[in-house]
Amino acid sequence: MAQVSGGIKAGPKYQKRALTIFTTFGVLSRSIQKGKTATYTKNGTGCSFTNTSVFVTYCTAIVGFCSPAKDDFNIIEGLLIFIV
Repeated sequence: MAQVSGGIKAGPKYQKRALTIFTTFGVLSRSIQKGKTATYTKNGTGCSFTNTSVFVTYCTAIVGFCSPAKDDFNIIEGLLIFIV
């Protein structure tokens, strides 16, 4: 299976001292170019996936925050929502 995908994402970011709150909205598309079925092995078990949608467009929304912790370690939490 071969596919082409692309899209755009953008959104505002608010920062106050060490806390950053962000949102991202996007529109993405995927188009199957060759084949509809992918065959693979997962944990020794043969599997296959058949895609019946040749072209799909969907929207995403992400809401989250980032806060620095100790020793150059950042905590990033977010929620991703797919809208088909």
